Amino acid sequence: MKKYIILFALFSITQLGAQNISTYGLLGNAGNLIQNPGADPLTKFQLSFGGQGTFGINATAGELFSSSDVLGNILAANTDDFSLNGLVGLNLPHVGFKIHDHYFFGGVDIDVDFGLVVDRDLLLFARNGMADANGDLDLDYAGDFSNSGARLSVSSRSYLGYQRSLLDNSLRIGITLNRHNYLAGLDVSTNTLGLNSTSSTGTFNQVSAQYDIDIASTNLFSSTSSIDSLADLKNLKDYNTLGDITSGESQNSLGFGVTYKPLKALELQLSMSGIGGTSLSFNSQLAKNMSGSSTINGFNYTSAPGDTISNELSNAIDQFTDEATGGITTALSNSSYTQTFNITKNTNVAVNYYFAERSYLGVHYTSRSNTYSDYQYTGLNSMVWVGKYLQLKGGYYWSMSEVNTDFVNVAIQFRVTPLLQVYLGTNTISDIATAVSGTRSNGNLTLASDTKGVNFSAGVSFTSFDKRFKLEKEARKLIKAASKATQATSLSPADQQKVDRAAENSSTKK
Repeated sequence: MKKYIILFALFSITQLGAQNISTYGLLGNAGNLIQNPGADPLTKFQLSFGGQGTFGINATAGELFSSSDVLGNILAANTDDFSLNGLVGLNLPHVGFKIHDHYFFGGVDIDVDFGLVVDRDLLLFARNGMADANGDLDLDYAGDFSNSGARLSVSSRSYLGYQRSLLDNSLRIGITLNRHNYLAGLDVSTNTLGLNSTSSTGTFNQVSAQYDIDIASTNLFSSTSSIDSLADLKNLKDYNTLGDITSGESQNSLGFGVTYKPLKALELQLSMSGIGGTSLSFNSQLAKNMSGSSTINGFNYTSAPGDTISNELSNAIDQFTDEATGGITTALSNSSYTQTFNITKNTNVAVNYYFAERSYLGVHYTSRSNTYSDYQYTGLNSMVWVGKYLQLKGGYYWSMSEVNTDFVNVAIQFRVTPLLQVYLGTNTISDIATAVSGTRSNGNLTLASDTKGVNFSAGVSFTSFDKRFKLEKEARKLIKAASKATQATSLSPADQQKVDRAAENSSTKK
């Protein structure tokens, strides 16, 4: 069961880039609108480019850097095997524009996803060799390294969205139509990988090695590529290897979002994506298998009178080497392999209290499913709009399962010029309670001991905000002018008494 879960997680290709906690709730940010099509865009036109990178492992910083023996620390960690996952997502580009109460937007996302799993037994062998738990040589060693593998995939998502504002802009409803494309990828799956030894009395001991590895790819190599052995892979750079990425597997999904402000200071949000998307299975374009085995016997050499020892010993070693490698081959035979392309399903619910015009304190629930790294989080967020050009956002998210770890989110968005806007954000997958003591990995970097991964995102946009900012500016000018006029025409109490007495005297005279 463990192997099935690990390999399913490793080789299920999933688009994850659409969800970005850093940009969720940033006002006037394209990423906020992508995740919630019903969010207030605040713009009449926007051209945006952005990206994010995520890297995580299944051990914490406290476990990984508890001593200088990193490999030993990994083995001592509370993990079955060592795994790492990464994602690089690009938004290229996003365009949105407003026509009266209608807002239209669209764009293209590119995701590069990679992962690696290393069997715990393989790590033990790399560190201790054929030793038992006490560190003594085990002549009846059995090492099963088959829970290892790697993946690389490239996918894209193109989307078109529409939003309608109703009830004097207090209600916004949006929808997106998404086209998901698997462009190219490579999977390396280990079916069998092991090393065993058998002790014998009176004869030589035997060591046997076995391997059975699948290598599969789609659109990564051109149809003219000749890949019949591992040696061919090193020469791929010498000719065109990329296949026709336009012929990849595709499927559609829907997304929607609703934002409602029953009160000026209260905002309710609900959004979902990946609706109608499924797990799509397909045969890989290229499927190869590499398998073999070898049994290695010990040897001895007895010299005879007149022998040249160096030559005879060299011949014996050559014979032993030929025997040891006799069953080892790097040839690749044709095979079949099924790949799976998953569409992520995201849900976001938020309740925000606005303590200023565009500054809020809120609660955010977010979940992700149909992936190799599902999660559920509840976060406490705050966003402060400072002056005219700066937004500061921060929050702490509690994991609702034992599988995932709490994280801290920080983001900043600012306008460099009236039209040029930049944002930066990060999620540190860690428990804030451990951040004070921390774990120092080197002389310059201190990480919270529960840190299991990091996320960075950044983007730039050419943004023209809608007329609300101009109207608010004009309203402030009118209020200021009216206040000055009132002050200029108002009288002090003493002067007002003089006027009243003059009026009384005037009435008496009449």
